[in-house]
Amino acid sequence: MGNNFACIHIRTNNISNTSSHIMEMYDTNQGLKDISPVIRDEYLKIVESAKLLGNSLLNSVLRINNDVTILETTDMVSLYDKNLSFETVIEKAEEISREVAAPVLYLSVFSDDILIFGVLINGKLCTSGVVGETPQDYCLNECHADLSVLGKSFCLSVENLERLFTDTDDVLGLIENLQDEFERLLGVPLNFRRDWISTYDGTYQKKHERNGVVIYEKY
Repeated sequence: MGNNFACIHIRTNNISNTSSHIMEMYDTNQGLKDISPVIRDEYLKIVESAKLLGNSLLNSVLRINNDVTILETTDMVSLYDKNLSFETVIEKAEEISREVAAPVLYLSVFSDDILIFGVLINGKLCTSGVVGETPQDYCLNECHADLSVLGKSFCLSVENLERLFTDTDDVLGLIENLQDEFERLLGVPLNFRRDWISTYDGTYQKKHERNGVVIYEKY
């Protein structure tokens, strides 16, 4: 089994508000505001019981044990949700894009032999790419993204990305090179887990934590 990850990046000038909005999207109590107090109290009792019992299934369904990390840089918020996968990252990116008035980029690699990425604005997919030797094995068709959309939306110079698509014949080599170039352009890791933060010592500082969501800001 090769490398697997999924991540989402939001290009914004309002870093704090964007991060706060994402935290609210993961808040299990947000949807309880308009519910009858009796039903809300019963729900909260179930949540507390699940926490005490450590019931992993209930925790998952109720989204108690979020394992979500947000990295803040100068002009971007990057989201790493441990529960996100190759199959679910697009849906989550669409959800965020409908709620956040900023360009959203999703990226995912599965088993090192297929890469998907795309840009969304206001919940609409503007362009997307699928790179792999046999994408049909994943019920996907190879797709060439309009990189100018990515460049314009995220204020990035995409000439190297375009060159990689033109000059790299080996698909697996292309996927590896694309990952390196995306990391260089975005200035953040693509594959990231919270328990790896010590390997970035001196790079990120913990800023805030709530409901299993931790925000780190770049020095």
